[in-house]
Amino acid sequence: MFLWLAGIPESGFPEMSKNRLLLHLSDAGLLSACPFQVDLAGALTSPAPVQLAALSLPVRATYRILALLGERYKIVAQRQEEGIRHLEEAHVDARGARFLREAFRLQRGITAASADLWRLKEIVQKLADGKVPLQGADAQNEPPLNELLSEFEVVDQDFRKIKEDLKSLMELHMNITSFEMNKFMKLLAIVGFLGLIPSVAGGLLGMNVAGNPWSVTLGQVAFGIAMGMAISLYVFAIKGWLR
Repeated sequence: MFLWLAGIPESGFPEMSKNRLLLHLSDAGLLSACPFQVDLAGALTSPAPVQLAALSLPVRATYRILALLGERYKIVAQRQEEGIRHLEEAHVDARGARFLREAFRLQRGITAASADLWRLKEIVQKLADGKVPLQGADAQNEPPLNELLSEFEVVDQDFRKIKEDLKSLMELHMNITSFEMNKFMKLLAIVGFLGLIPSVAGGLLGMNVAGNPWSVTLGQVAFGIAMGMAISLYVFAIKGWLR
């Protein structure tokens, strides 16, 4: 039996790792090969439920290993939820490229874990339906498999909820970023409009007011420009564009 065992660091960003696990089950015992340390012995020698006590070693070991995988994915789901809460608590000023990197990284981890859990659930479903024979037991009549399948369904629903929460959080971030960008563009438009007032006045009057056929002083021109800019600012403030 070849399985992927979910692994996740105890600290840091909740990035899931997939570890290979090769198992050979027989009536004589269990042979495992994996590139990491995993407490299979502890999982197999823990007190067995009444339903498993009368089953053969291969069947009992299969149930225990599937249950161990289910527990691992529960931990993965909890850590991914912690990652989403960490992103939610991030300050608005810190929500930039770093936020998106962590969000997409978290999204990849959730997608990978959800896909692996789905494959594991399909294995349990085939065992429970009798499509895959299990040595020493009729899996169609074994309650532990149905219980495992129900637990996997719950974890799968948790992953779906986590996906929706992360999607909503990313949409909220994009809306906030878009709102802030609109405010900046609005401010830029106001500054550009205010800059047009002295430019237009200078273009109409020329380089200086001396020698023109009308009696306008430079101070009066400056006062008119300042009043025009002040009135424009007042109009923008009434419209709420300066907020």
